[in-house]
Amino acid sequence: MTEAEEILGADGIETLLALELAKHEFDSLHLPNLRLIRHFGVMLFCQQPAITARFYYGNDSLALGRLLLPVRGDVLDLCAGVGTQGLLCALTAQRVVSVEVQAEVAKLYAINSALNGLEEKMELRIGNLLEAVYDERFDRVCCNPPLLPVPHSLPYPPVGDGGEDGLTIIRRVVSHLSTLLTPTGSCQIIGTVVGNEAEAAFQELEDLAEDQELSIQLIVPWREQLEAQSPLVRSLALTISQYGNLPYEVALHELLASYQAMQVRYLYSFLLLAHRASARGEAGLVLTHHYLRGSSFWSV
Repeated sequence: MTEAEEILGADGIETLLALELAKHEFDSLHLPNLRLIRHFGVMLFCQQPAITARFYYGNDSLALGRLLLPVRGDVLDLCAGVGTQGLLCALTAQRVVSVEVQAEVAKLYAINSALNGLEEKMELRIGNLLEAVYDERFDRVCCNPPLLPVPHSLPYPPVGDGGEDGLTIIRRVVSHLSTLLTPTGSCQIIGTVVGNEAEAAFQELEDLAEDQELSIQLIVPWREQLEAQSPLVRSLALTISQYGNLPYEVALHELLASYQAMQVRYLYSFLLLAHRASARGEAGLVLTHHYLRGSSFWSV
C-alpha cells in the first residue's frame, strides 16, 4: 500500500474504499476497471478502455488538454466526464462549472477534484448540456463532445456518438455561445465532421458564426477516407458490432451505405476557437487546413 498512500494519501484511499471504487486484495489496493493517469500535470481516475466505458479518457481528451490555454475567471466545462478538462482549467480559473449528463460520474469527479486540491473551485452539475447553466455567462467555454459520425439507425456508445455528420452536440454549443460568453470570453472545442474531397461540411458552422456574431477559427489537422479499408471506419464498425450485438460485416455495410447516401467520402478532425465578434474581429469563420503537411489526427 506504500505507493498508493504516497500518491493518494490515507484519506484518499479511505474515500475510494467508502465509495466502493476500490477494495483491498491482500496487501494491494485494487481498482476494478479504473486507472489512475497523469494528465498535463493533474492526476485523475478514469475507466479502463472498453466499448461500454462511461468514465471515458481517450486521444481526444489529450488533444483538448494540449489546446486549453490558462484562463482566469469563470469556466464552463461541457461534456465534462470525470473532470478531465475542468481540472486543467481550475488550475488558474476562479471557478469551474462542469456539466455532464451521466449522473454516475459524480463519484469520480469528486475524487479527481479532491485528489488535485481543486474541490473548492469545481462544481459538477448533472444535466442535459446547456439546460444546467441557464442565464449564466462565462469567460471560457470548453467542450470535448461526442464527435464521431454515426448514422442514427446504428447503435453506438453515447460518449462517442456525434450523430450522422459528427456535429450534433457541437452545433448546439456554438448556437448558444453569444449568450454563454462574457464580452471578452472565448470557447475551445474539438470535433470531427464529414465532407467530400474538396472540403469539410463547415457551412453550418459558418452560418452560425454570422448569426451568433462570432469570430471562429477552425484548424483542420487531419482527414481520412470513409472507405472499407480505413482504420477509422473499421474501428467504428467494430464498436457498432460489439455494442449493438451485430455481425461485423453488417455493421460495416450499413455504415458505408449511410456515408454513400449522404454523399460524403472523408472525415475531417478540427480544433475550434471562438470569440464574440465585438471582442476579436469581424463575425465569420476562418479555416486553415494542414492535412496535406503530414500532420496527425489532432496535431499540426
